[in-house]
Amino acid sequence: MGRSLATGRTGDLRSTKALHLYGNSTSNIDFGVQTFLNGKNFTLGCRIWPTRSAITDDGGLWSCGFDTGGNGGYFLRPNASTRQLQIFFGSGSLTATNYRMVGKHYLFVEYDGQNFRVYRNTTLVDTISETSGRRNAYPGRTTMFGCRDTTGRYFSGVVGDAAVYSRTLSLQEKQQIVNEATYPTIGAEIVIHCDENTGTTITDYSGNNRHGTLNTGLWRNSPFNL
Repeated sequence: MGRSLATGRTGDLRSTKALHLYGNSTSNIDFGVQTFLNGKNFTLGCRIWPTRSAITDDGGLWSCGFDTGGNGGYFLRPNASTRQLQIFFGSGSLTATNYRMVGKHYLFVEYDGQNFRVYRNTTLVDTISETSGRRNAYPGRTTMFGCRDTTGRYFSGVVGDAAVYSRTLSLQEKQQIVNEATYPTIGAEIVIHCDENTGTTITDYSGNNRHGTLNTGLWRNSPFNL
């Protein structure tokens, strides 16, 4: 007897499909040029299941206004050999040594102007000091999911719901997202469910109409409902 899907919830926990990115140059989500994180605290979050064997070029996850020359913005990626999460900001980088991107779960990375904090679901696994201050998005660079930019570092794995906030979230808010994929509205910049199941538009549910463009990907049965 099969297990039934969760009901009465929004986002990927209700959807029967999730998005599988291939880990190559044709597979990512492009949200266009954004500067909403300039000078602000933030939280980046996503429900993911990385595919280690197929990871390519360090598997970029979120990139917000990050220039290929290392100027401005923020960029998250797992190291291809250690699977430890690396956070790039401007010309600097940090590594969350207690966090490895394996298995299906929700990842949060938040920044309060002084520290990066990394959560696996709602468990704090790393606090990393960043002493050189906030970084601004590089002018003209796009916000991407699944790669650093359109020329390198591609994520391979399954993507469920995800969001960007221009503030940090409380533990209760994180728990709400992890358990029910229900997102707070205050400070929401991009909220996606990856439940379209077809087409190339990834709907932004934040109310800001920052809809993403899917550059190939496979709609597959959602592993997050199992």
